[in-house]
Amino acid sequence: MSSLKFYPILALVCIGIAALLLVTKGGPVIRILEDVFQDRYTEREIILGLMVVLVVFVALGLMFLLMLIIQERIFYDYYYCEDCNAVDRSNEGACPFCDKRLIKKDTFFYTHYSDEISLAREYGLIEAKED
Repeated sequence: MSSLKFYPILALVCIGIAALLLVTKGGPVIRILEDVFQDRYTEREIILGLMVVLVVFVALGLMFLLMLIIQERIFYDYYYCEDCNAVDRSNEGACPFCDKRLIKKDTFFYTHYSDEISLAREYGLIEAKED
């Protein structure tokens, strides 16, 4: 859930970058929009409208990426070697370290988030070697 904590910070950074690009490289786009809207909107209103569109698109894009992260499957069934404390991620049925034939499958999860790793250790889960 680290992703949820850092969403506002990431959104502000990405929106800032998008706004910077609009200010530095957006001149031609603003001129085209001024020609299209012909005196219906001022340059200030066009820039404000573009900023609103940027904020909405960046926020939606980040929410989509966050949704993909959250929906990612984290539990997998793999063959497991108790002697080596190793997981056969390729599911070939052989221990990646001692080449012993494996018949026992167990459920594992993979994470690289430090808060999830510390939470797993807190509940007595141990790390297994991987091939």
